[in-house]
Amino acid sequence: MDDTLQAIQAAYISELKKEVPRIKKWWTKSMKDNTEKRYPDKLIVDFDLRWPSGMGGHPRLIEIFRRYFLAAEARNLELEEAGRQYEQKPVTEEWGLDTEPPSRENVPPIDLLLNDLASEHQDLHRVMRTMQFIPIGMRDGEIV
Repeated sequence: MDDTLQAIQAAYISELKKEVPRIKKWWTKSMKDNTEKRYPDKLIVDFDLRWPSGMGGHPRLIEIFRRYFLAAEARNLELEEAGRQYEQKPVTEEWGLDTEPPSRENVPPIDLLLNDLASEHQDLHRVMRTMQFIPIGMRDGEIV
């Protein structure tokens, strides 16, 4: 993987490690406060209805994810323009041979920021997999 993408991923994980415990604490307190809230004749549990995606929908996590997603996407575009892309031989050429996995130069941001967390940072992955946001938009008629 490209050094810049590795640095983006490392900074992202570091920032998540600082923020996720705060958000978990807030989440737990808010759920407790909500379940203790009583109305005449019934218990209303509406906190989880207002946060259907779970902790991954917290605005701070969305901001962090968006910032690093856009940084990774920008780096991937730089690598693509420089002609360095993910290279893999057709499966038929490697059939039956022991080969090294292909090096990843151009890494999709969703892999870098979400899917890669599953192997080494499962606690962060459990929170971030509920993220229901992909930062795509338009600026001056171009996708950003």
